[in-house]
Amino acid sequence: MRGAVLLLAFGSVGVAQAARADIPVAPILVLDADYRQIPRDQEGYGGFALPHVQLGAAVSMTDSVQAIATLGYAGEGIGLSDTGIRVAPRHDVGVSVGYFKSPLFISGRDQFEERLPVPERSMVVQALWPGRDLGVEGHWFPESWPLEAWLRISNGFDSSTGNDNASIALSGRIDLALGRAHAGADPRETYGLRLGCGALWDPKVDDRASVTGKTPAGFVFWRAPIVSAARTVVEGHLLLQAGPVQATVEGGAATEERTLDTDGNPNTPRVAQPSITAWGVAGEVAWTVTGEHRSGDAWPATNAISGFGAIEVATRLERLKLGTGAVDVTSGGAWSTSAAVRWWLKPRLALSVAGYGYAFDTAPLQTPGNTTTWLALARLTFSLR
Repeated sequence: MRGAVLLLAFGSVGVAQAARADIPVAPILVLDADYRQIPRDQEGYGGFALPHVQLGAAVSMTDSVQAIATLGYAGEGIGLSDTGIRVAPRHDVGVSVGYFKSPLFISGRDQFEERLPVPERSMVVQALWPGRDLGVEGHWFPESWPLEAWLRISNGFDSSTGNDNASIALSGRIDLALGRAHAGADPRETYGLRLGCGALWDPKVDDRASVTGKTPAGFVFWRAPIVSAARTVVEGHLLLQAGPVQATVEGGAATEERTLDTDGNPNTPRVAQPSITAWGVAGEVAWTVTGEHRSGDAWPATNAISGFGAIEVATRLERLKLGTGAVDVTSGGAWSTSAAVRWWLKPRLALSVAGYGYAFDTAPLQTPGNTTTWLALARLTFSLR
């Protein structure tokens, strides 16, 4: 998708490599501020919260080379976010080297989190999306063909400092993109379609927690076992646009292998254990009641005539199943439904209210006997990028 994502990724696209005299610097500042209500303290705390903060800059070194560095905070401490070098050797090809997003999932890769119709990514994408890692990626987005493709070679480890073993992960994605969803489309087109799939294969994962589930408040509702050996993630996605309405469906599955050290000797082979699988699907419908229609990852456009901004309403339904396939692991999961109203203002401000409801397959350890919960939040968003 052309728009904010590609502008950020590749700067002024061109083949000239001469250094720019002015060295343009684009600041990046993202801030979400919440007021939350949660039924139980074991699931988090109500009141005011800063769930997301990002600060950084993108520097256009030449007409087709951009350096970007971003620090981010998402409730788990401060660390690097998108950081590295992005190059556009041709108008339809991009290359990224550094710590960047996995290409899997529309709402993971294609959209900035603060611009989603429902605040926060779905629990399905939060669980299954590989996130960010260090690697090299190629991105192809031809103007004349209804295709878009990504290929990434990376560490497969969510760390900006290095790998956790000697293996290299491989991931890729291919999309059919038509109408408003195509990279070179006019954002004023009425209809759009994006249909695609992606996969990640990591041949070796050192001991780490498996895929698990959590709420937007960070409440982990299923205790994840330790996995090791190989990991595979597959996903499929569909985006439909018709005037002011946008519908998104994302689904996927992760299979994670396990091994056990039975003799305490790290030099002897581990014993293979049954692998576990997590799967899920999320469907979302958003309607821009006022203002222009969504296009790519651009800031939801405002009504330039009245200056009132854009009002968007959205709802989401999802199902996540965790830890299936092994008799020694008690599976879990949840159903979830959510709804939001977001008021997209100028310049780069948004006011939102949202509610989330959850029905768990099994009661979480922190709240025995309770298989349902909810979260209500009001959010102020500022986004400069």
